[in-house]
Amino acid sequence: MKRIYTLLLTMFFAGYLFAQGGDLLVTNTSVHVNGIICLQGGYIDQSNGQLEINGELCFVNKDEIELVLSSGSALENAILNFKGNANTYLEVNDVSVKSLIVNITNGDLHQSGNLEITDNLQLFKGRVITDENGVLTVLNTSDHAIVFNNSQGNTSYVIGNLVRTIDQDKSYAFPVGDESSFHPLELSEFKESNKIQVNYDSDLDDKWNDANANSPMVFPGSGGWTVKAEQANASYEAIVSLLDKEGNLLEGKYALMYAKEDPFYQSKPIIDRDAEMKEPFYLAGYVPVQEGILAVIESRFGYLADKKELELVNTIVIDERSESYFIIPGMEDFQNINLKVYNSLGGLIFSSEDYQNNLNFRDYNDGTYYYYLKATMKDGSKLNKSNYVEIVRSNE
Repeated sequence: MKRIYTLLLTMFFAGYLFAQGGDLLVTNTSVHVNGIICLQGGYIDQSNGQLEINGELCFVNKDEIELVLSSGSALENAILNFKGNANTYLEVNDVSVKSLIVNITNGDLHQSGNLEITDNLQLFKGRVITDENGVLTVLNTSDHAIVFNNSQGNTSYVIGNLVRTIDQDKSYAFPVGDESSFHPLELSEFKESNKIQVNYDSDLDDKWNDANANSPMVFPGSGGWTVKAEQANASYEAIVSLLDKEGNLLEGKYALMYAKEDPFYQSKPIIDRDAEMKEPFYLAGYVPVQEGILAVIESRFGYLADKKELELVNTIVIDERSESYFIIPGMEDFQNINLKVYNSLGGLIFSSEDYQNNLNFRDYNDGTYYYYLKATMKDGSKLNKSNYVEIVRSNE
């Protein structure tokens, strides 16, 4: 630290205080602030709980600074405003403030410890990076309590653990990501109030592939999200970003994967193949899930009308909530579909000369099945396809 401004006497302050060129150390004193303290240096609170701020504590630093806040001080009405031009290191120990504003042009806010925000979090420039055990919590249950730039190139988000207090029947955004890029998540359709913690794991797809080398699921290199709830059995629907690890928009056909964490790569996941693209770059799922792991996987599933080809799913994971029918998309484009399905021993288990997406694999055992499909398009052209489909029944 360069210089230290030390307050040694009891001080009642209302107005605007500007300290330039050094750090402010508050020690052995009772300080009550009802205005704005604006610093270019650091700030260390050693007042033993005698500091009360009913205003704004702002930082306009040009160099790296350190900020230490005492949990005993009365900061519930304090606004922390970081609008400097370099990294800021914030040390907190279960501190609660009214608002946090991050507008750091050429740096990030590095948070050590737990910080609670009772009103709002405003993210403009610079990321909030929590340490391994640190948590940033927004207590305000308004769905607008976090303000951020919801665009593909956003550079102000949370790296680490972000917690929101939620109410039922609202939609909540979690602006999270990693060192490379922004990877937001939205959760909605909660059945009860709760506290939800979210973080983004860029290595999640690698963990799955390492543990399941022969898995039919293919991750597009977009990582995944870990969701934890304070109250058990929190049900919600998820909307995940279709951005790869570099922040580029994925192009292709995708489904939403959900797996329980225990660990997730040893579980049998739920696959929501009905998830659909939602502007600007989200994949919206409609299968209610609980705490666990969310990720995007490739879905070789869809009719390519221009090439007269048909891409069908080759893995169906069955549990009490999942889609278990063998679906042929684009039925309106077909005059007729003839479908035969055989088990691994060659036995015919299903046959239809006018298939209507009515084969429910929930009625059959796990295993590999082979299908033969002959279709006539409405334009009179023919389409033949044969392949296999793997049926996996979840233990959930």
